This record gives sequence, C-alpha cells and structure tokens, in this order.
Amino acid sequence: VFYRIGFEMPFITGIGAILLPAALLSPLVGLTVTYNLLWILSFVLAGYAMYLLGRYLFQDRLVAFFCGSLFMFSSYRMMHALEHLPLLMASFLIPLFALCLFRAVEEPTTKHWVFCALVWAASAGMGWYGTISLFIYLAIFVVVLARHRRPGLQVRRHLRPVAVALCVLVLTASPSVLPLMISQARDSIVNRPLAESNLYAADLLAFFVPGARNPVLGRFVDPVYQRFTGNPYEQTVYLGYVLLALALVGVLRSSWEKTRLFAVAAVTFFVLALGPFLHVHGRYRFTLDGEVLSVPLPYLVLHYIPLLNGVRVPSRFTELLVFSLAVLAGYGLAAICARLEAPRWRVALVGALLVGGAVELAAAPFPVASAKAPRIYSEIGSRREPFTVLELPLDWRIIKYHYYQTIHGKRMLVGHPVRSREKYSTYPAGLPLIPILRQPRLLLDGSAPADGRRDAERLAAFFDIRYLIIHRRYLDPPVFEKLDRFVDDHFPHADRRVDGEVVAYTLRGPEEGTALWPDDYVIDFGAPSREFALLVGWSGDERSGETTMQWSSDRASSMYLHLGEPTDRLLEMRVLPLTYEGSPRQTVAVSVNGMRHDRLTLEPGWAQYRMKLPARLFRAGLNVVTFEYGYAVAPARVIAGSTDPRTLAVAFDYVALRRAR
Repeated sequence: VFYRIGFEMPFITGIGAILLPAALLSPLVGLTVTYNLLWILSFVLAGYAMYLLGRYLFQDRLVAFFCGSLFMFSSYRMMHALEHLPLLMASFLIPLFALCLFRAVEEPTTKHWVFCALVWAASAGMGWYGTISLFIYLAIFVVVLARHRRPGLQVRRHLRPVAVALCVLVLTASPSVLPLMISQARDSIVNRPLAESNLYAADLLAFFVPGARNPVLGRFVDPVYQRFTGNPYEQTVYLGYVLLALALVGVLRSSWEKTRLFAVAAVTFFVLALGPFLHVHGRYRFTLDGEVLSVPLPYLVLHYIPLLNGVRVPSRFTELLVFSLAVLAGYGLAAICARLEAPRWRVALVGALLVGGAVELAAAPFPVASAKAPRIYSEIGSRREPFTVLELPLDWRIIKYHYYQTIHGKRMLVGHPVRSREKYSTYPAGLPLIPILRQPRLLLDGSAPADGRRDAERLAAFFDIRYLIIHRRYLDPPVFEKLDRFVDDHFPHADRRVDGEVVAYTLRGPEEGTALWPDDYVIDFGAPSREFALLVGWSGDERSGETTMQWSSDRASSMYLHLGEPTDRLLEMRVLPLTYEGSPRQTVAVSVNGMRHDRLTLEPGWAQYRMKLPARLFRAGLNVVTFEYGYAVAPARVIAGSTDPRTLAVAFDYVALRRAR
C-alpha cells in the first residue's frame, strides 16, 4: 500500500494476538470464513468470560448467564461489530482480568498473579484501548482494596508473586508494545490533537437514547444522533434501561462492600467516556449570561499523560462502564431472585428481562458485505511479476480495495491508513491528474488538462501501473461515464473490458525512446504547476507575502524523482526555518538514496542555500532526496497566540536539482 513510500505500521503488533490465529486459519478455510469465525468467537468469549465472573461473584448460573448476555450484546459492541474486530476480540479480557484479580487477592499464589499478567499482556496484543482501560481498572481496584482492606489480607504474601508477575508482564507484552514505543512515527500516532478526542467524546444524551440502528426505535431517535459529534460508531453508547434499573437495584439492595468496586468503576469510566469537555445534544459550548463556556472534565488530565493519551476516542471507555453496570445489575437481579421461591418464576423473570434488553439493545438489520470479486482480480493475481494496480476513484476511505488486494496480491497506490495522518490521507499530493482521479466529479465542470496524455503516461510509468480499474458502484453514472472516457482517451492501454460493476484497463508501457523525465528539476512549492516529482512530508500550499511555499510537516521530507545517467548535480533551495523564543539553530541533513551527504545550518529568515552532490549518490531511474531536520515542533506549543497544531520545521519556496556545469 502507498507505493512508493510504504506505510509505517508500528502498531500492527498491537493486534498481533488476533493476526496470528487468523494467519494460521486463513489458508485452511479462506479469508472470509476466518473473519466470520473470529467475529462469532468474539461474542462467545465475551459472554462466557462474563458468565465465569458472574458465577464467581453471585454463585448463581442463571444470574451469571443474564450478565454475560447483557455484556455480550451491549449496544456498544453491536455497533462496533460492524467493522472494529480488534475491539470485539479484546472484550472478553475485561471480565477475565477482573476474575483473575479476585482470585489472586483471595489466594496470592504466583500462578494466579502471573495469570493476571498474561491476560493484561494479551490485551496489549489485541488493542491499546483495552490495555489502558485495564490499567485504570487495576488502579481503581488497588485504591478500593487499600482503603477498605479485608480482614486477614496479608500484603507481604503478595509481594513476591506480584514481582514475578510484573516480570512476566514486561516479557510477554514487550513484543506488542516495543515496536510502537521505538518507532519514529510514535508521536504522530499516539499524540493526537485534543480536538480529535473532543470530537469523539460520548454525548451525555447518547447513554440514554436507544441506538439509531434499533429496528423499533431507530427511526424516532435518528434526528438526535444526527446532532452528535464524531460518527455513529463512537456515539452509540446506549446503556439500556434494563441494565440501569437492575444496576440501581444492585447498589441499593446489596451490601456496599460487594458493590463498592464496581460502582466506583462505573462512575469513573462514565466520566472518562464523556471526553475532555461535556457534550449535550451535540453541543460542548454553552452560553451563560452572554459568556461562551465549556465544561472541562477529567479526561483532560488523561490526555496529557504519556502513553495514556493514546486513547484518542474517549467514548470507548463505555465498554468498561457497561461491564461495571452488568456486575451491579447481577447483584440487583440476585437480590430480586432471592425473594422468589419457585425456580420457574426466577426463570420467567430472567427471560422477560432478556427479551426487554434484546428489544432496546437490538441493532438490525445487520449489514452483510459480499465477498464476491470481479474475475479480473484473479487474472491479475496469476501474473508473477510485481506491479501496481490503480483503483478509481482514488479514495483511501474505500476499504474494499484492500479485500481485492488479498486476491490479486499486487501493490496499491493508496490504502486505508489507521489513525490517518496528512502524509497518507493526501498521498500522492501535488502530482498532475491526482486531483481528477481523487475527485472525478471535477471532469463535469471543465475540460481535461492540456498535457493530460503525457501526465497520464508519466503517472503510469512512475508507479509502474499495469492495471487501472474503475468502480461503477462508487460513482454517479454521469461521473463514471466521464471518468471512463477520460481514462480511455489519456492512459495508454492495450485492452479495455467490462467485468460486472468494474471497467478494467490493461495499460502498456511507454514507447521505446520516449523521454518522460526532465534532466533538471525545479520544484516551485505552492505553484499551480511544477515538475513531475513525488513530494512526501510537506503540508499544503501557503503564501508568505508574494512567495508561494509549503511547510515540511514532520522530522523529514523526501522528493522522489526520475533521473538519467548518474552525474554530479547541484542542489539549490530557498527555505525559512521555524523559529521561536529560545529555539536552537535549525539544521537540514541531506541524503540521497539513503546515503547521508552533508548538513546545513540555517540562518533565521528566508535564505538561499547550495550543495554539491556527487554522481556516486545517484542512480539511473528513480532517486530519493531526503531532508532531515534538527527539530520539528507544533507552533501552538511554542509560539504565543498560535493555534497551529501541525508539526513544522522548515518552509520551502523552491528546490532545484540541476546538472553541475
């Protein structure tokens, strides 16, 4: 994906505990069956783990079954079941971890504490959210236990088993955690803007309004959900009145010693799920006596704690809230059942409550995605040589392109980035024709570019595109017809065929002797047209007075360009370093094709710099020139009054790479 720059996935080990069994199962039953088996397994495991905890706490199988059912089919899980398999798979670890803690405290053996460590480490291999949530739950558990220590609890007996368990935790969690911790991309993945967390904060009303996908009530509440911020996946946090009523009964009718831990946990995770600022009916800014104000919440503190700030979606704390309420509901149901002497009345009551819970938590009809793929993908997959397949429209949000890639096994120009960053969401920015391929509707508003055929030939050659596939289902009919005609007129192809809902073009290479690339390059940043070079690590077009420019958007930026025979070249650029009070002198290290050549120390203000690059650094064909900066920082963090959250280092006016003369 994202050919030619690839995609940094240091967090992939964070779901390694899911990928490993999937990789073993997929060759036997296929990808589609594997996904569905894991999906079903996630519900079975979540319900059974909650059942085991209920058996331990209530000593009643019927009550435990009820708790497992409510937890397993919560509206939170049913909504995330649409596309967030890692979240579903990690659910069972929550009640399992709680059960392990109870048993470890009750019988402080090394085996019990090590099992706690293994469960926690497993969460690191399934999802960072679960790991952090369990950490917070553990902290609540320790505080409650310390304040209300049981008689006879001997702390010293726990010290050695806990020490051994911590060593096991570090060893078993490291393969999942270390790749992200040591990655240069860690900050851009973990340290997300506060505005993003505020967007995905749970709305206060959402906890009490049935989900929009509810078959009975959905059409009535959909206008309410339309007002919430974020998206439906993160805002569907409905708890259910059956759960809330029984939880209230549990708190009122059971001993505080039994319910204290889960009541505190429920309140804690409820408040955290509300995010950094209180949202009510889609609003987080309120007017009081003419003043606009927001209500800050404890999640703000969490956002500034290293590692814990990796939870960018506060509403996902809802799962721990549902878990805590399910246990309290179990205590409430147990108290009610204790008053019913006849077993049949207990069964009837639980059955009625399950029916009521099913009605209010239901999410239906459940969408089903077709696993059928056009035949062209199997044909592409039969070819052994590596090349690129270009899917149109060029939209990283279309996840099904990845499914097709599992069939053809070739490179993709873009992909669906997890925790999207500008580097990937705009890729490949600045190249001719890319705006049209990304938004084909532009073809309805005007004619094709004057040099479109040459640009199409360059694009195909630059990314080694052998097949171009247009998907009818993602385009309006007039747009599809325009795009199909544009591709037919501009891209050199040997064959065009219709395969169901797609039109597939087999592209041919440039004719022998065709000169596609210039000998000298001048990249004018921010200009409407420039040389055909792929730029990675720069932000959008801006102006500084009369100067068009672009800021570098991270600690390094790279230019990918085609050159002829290796020869000595002169690099020239006009740049402006980002400076602030107390900032060090900015430096720019220049590398060519991975070989470091020299480092420049920049003066404050706009200035022109030159550097000679010897022929030994270059090769015939594609070359990569990389600029690495001494520091990169968000102006909002270091410049008073700035609200710019981007990580910036140097602004570029132009870069020229010419033959040395």
